[in-house]
Formats: sequence, structure tokens, C-alpha cells
Amino acid sequence: MSSGEPYTLTCQCGSTKLQLPSNALDHLVDDAGTKTIQRCNCTVCVRQAPTFLLKDPHSIKIISTPAGTDAESDLGHYQRDESGGNFYFCQKCGTRMFTKGWVDVMGGPITSVNAGSVNGVDWSVYKVKYLDGLHDAWIERRDTPFPFGLP
Repeated sequence: MSSGEPYTLTCQCGSTKLQLPSNALDHLVDDAGTKTIQRCNCTVCVRQAPTFLLKDPHSIKIISTPAGTDAESDLGHYQRDESGGNFYFCQKCGTRMFTKGWVDVMGGPITSVNAGSVNGVDWSVYKVKYLDGLHDAWIERRDTPFPFGLP
């Protein structure tokens, strides 16, 4: 998808819709032209099994929620502990849509998006890079899963 149109993200039931700008995936292409996405081995990501894209915290626009609003407060919310990320999901079907957090070594605020909720993207052409969130090692990425991570 490169038509200049924004990306639409939807949950399983279609009640929650988000939007990302048309250039939201541009940073996923490395210097060699390889398209990559990330998979984490932290306990939350392993249990919920999403593959995420790291995004600018302010680029997500909420279009609708099960409550019929565009308010973040109308999404389901989970925070594992005070130092952990904030996980937002559809209150109707439970699909995790995005996460907001703070990672010092990554420059502070981050937002990650559930890649499976992005409509119209052929993820099979993207290579998965793995990171070791279980041990708060957010910078190193490799081609094989870290221990306890999903393939």
C-alpha cells in the first residue's frame, strides 16, 4: 500500500478502528531495502502473541470504539505494573490494538501497534526481527527468537 492513503487498523469485530498516516511503515525498511517487523519475548507479548511495529506516540488516531466515540478512554486498558506499558484493546472482542510506553534506551516514549490489525498490508514480505524484552534489552535485534520467545 503506497497510494498516499492512511492505514486503517481494525479489531476482530470491527468495532474499534484506528488510523496511521500513509508514511507509518516507511521506517520499517532498512538501509539494504529489507522490510522488517519486530517480535518481543516479554511475558505480555508472548502471552498475547502479537507482532508489533514501533511508532510515533502521536501518530495513532482513534476513529471509533465500541462505545461509538473516538476517545482513548473508551478502549479497554491494561497496565501490568506502574513501570510497564499501557495496553489498549477493543472492549467488545478483546483485540489488542496498541501499546504506549517509555523505554529510556529507545529515546523515551514509544507506541507499538498490533501489525495483525493493519488492513491491506502483506506481512509475508516482511522479515521478523526479534528483541529481548523479557530482559529489558530493547536495542539488540536478531534473526532468531530469544529464549522463551515465539518463532
